[in-house]
Amino acid sequence: MLLEFNKQLIADPALWAIYDTERDGFESRLKEKEFQLKLRAMGNLLINMFDLTLSQVPAGPERTAWLSYFRNVVSRSTTLEMILKEHDELDVYSPEFLAEWKALKGSIKRT
Repeated sequence: MLLEFNKQLIADPALWAIYDTERDGFESRLKEKEFQLKLRAMGNLLINMFDLTLSQVPAGPERTAWLSYFRNVVSRSTTLEMILKEHDELDVYSPEFLAEWKALKGSIKRT
């Protein structure tokens, strides 16, 4: 899944706008409804990747690395945070993933 995410970024560099700090130069695309939906799709791809990974990787260095990556990505993306908040009350993610999201969501600081 991570390779698929990277392929999408290569195919359409404007998708880097999934990260708030990478939006410069893509202002016109960000206003397009189709592009907004594409960003949401990318966000869902990342969220599903983290959900699957965090539900399968046992405690240890690999899990620690994935948790760090998850925290970094969500803290840099209002798109991901928005999707996760929209799904907060839905039972669509693994308990492991939900526990990590709940631990993270109160600590995200936007500037």
